[in-house]
Amino acid sequence: MAIQNLAEATKGISDTMTEGIVETIVTTNPIYDSIPFKSYTGSALAIRKEVTMGNSGFYDIGDTLVSRTPSTTDYDYYRATKIIGEVEMDDLVQASSNDTSLAIEIESKAKSVSRDFQSGMVNGSGTAPQMHSLKSLCATSQTIEISENGGEITFEKMDEAIALVKAKDGEVDFIVGNATSFLRYKAFLRANSVNPADMIMKTTLGRTISSYENIPFYVMDYIPNNEVQGTSTDCTSLYFGCFDDGTGKVGVTAITPAHLPAGIHVKNVGTSSTKDEELFRIKFYVNIVIGSVLGLSRLKGIRKS
Repeated sequence: MAIQNLAEATKGISDTMTEGIVETIVTTNPIYDSIPFKSYTGSALAIRKEVTMGNSGFYDIGDTLVSRTPSTTDYDYYRATKIIGEVEMDDLVQASSNDTSLAIEIESKAKSVSRDFQSGMVNGSGTAPQMHSLKSLCATSQTIEISENGGEITFEKMDEAIALVKAKDGEVDFIVGNATSFLRYKAFLRANSVNPADMIMKTTLGRTISSYENIPFYVMDYIPNNEVQGTSTDCTSLYFGCFDDGTGKVGVTAITPAHLPAGIHVKNVGTSSTKDEELFRIKFYVNIVIGSVLGLSRLKGIRKS
């Protein structure tokens, strides 16, 4: 099943201003280059999950077959949440600046919406109206600690976290961490006589990005540095995972309502009835979901210093 990233999804937008904003977001934030966007119809996206497998067994000749217990399933329901910013602009200011002031304000709001998405993607509680996040979606069974009270990044611990991502036959599509963990990772490479310049790759848009085991390392500064790990209060986490392939069964994807291409647009709400000004609304209806708990893992307890 085909699935789009945000850059591809902009091709379905007919509004020039919206298209420009989305393309700016893609250019500014590397994660948008790769994370797939999936549209859904109706009130929510239903993702089927297997609770228990149907049983089977070994039999000898003439044995009575008793392996007839069926599987049991359940559904997780996800829907987009709203990220909204508004621009209130005096008509005289617009006319005096040839709409430059309006464009600047809308671009600024678009950046704010984009940053809210990035923050929500890693910190959201999953309780409406907050986004689901890598943190809220990662199962306890998929979490590994560096050590009881935090410590340094090691290849061994990174490999353990990678090994937990099994939903796509062991394929891992991303590592996400903040600047602190990224710098600790590069320092660890140098300490082990590995040149960080040898650990780079190109994304689908041709952007050069650092990597580990040919897995791109996306830097998102919204992951906190004050996570508690035992007696340490200056820790952070790395997340490892795979992107969904369009089936809704394997990995992480962003979701948007089907009737809004790319999930973001600019709406002219109208002219004020009491003032000579117009109101513009920048909207991003979006959330992130995961098709399988085995599509995401977390390495926590990475000390800041």
